[in-house]
This record gives sequence, C-alpha cells and structure tokens, in this order.
Amino acid sequence: MRLIKLLLATAQETRIDVTPHDSQGAWYTHAIWTAIGIIVLVSLIVLISVLGRRDRTTSVK
Repeated sequence: MRLIKLLLATAQETRIDVTPHDSQGAWYTHAIWTAIGIIVLVSLIVLISVLGRRDRTTSVK
C-alpha cells in the first residue's frame, strides 16, 4: 500500500513539457528543395548526353 502511494505521489509530481519549435533546419530536409535538386540533376544529365551525341552523326556513302 505504501508503495502504491509512493508511486502515485511520484507520478503526480512528474511534469513533462513538450515545446515544438518550428526550426528551418538544413535545406535538404525540405521536400521541395530535394525535388528541385533531383529535377536539376536529371536535366543536367540529359543535357550532357544530348550535347555529347550532337557531333556523332553517321553518314552512309
């Protein structure tokens, strides 16, 4: 019985504070910047591959 009273007293004294903060964080944690980065990377790869193929034409004589 004393143990239960002790546990209840301890539980009632315990205080938990949750304070959410709206931190900006790093740029790569935001989905929009990650999506923009992927689109730019894919566009750059496509551009390089298209420019690389431009000079290699096959002509049949």
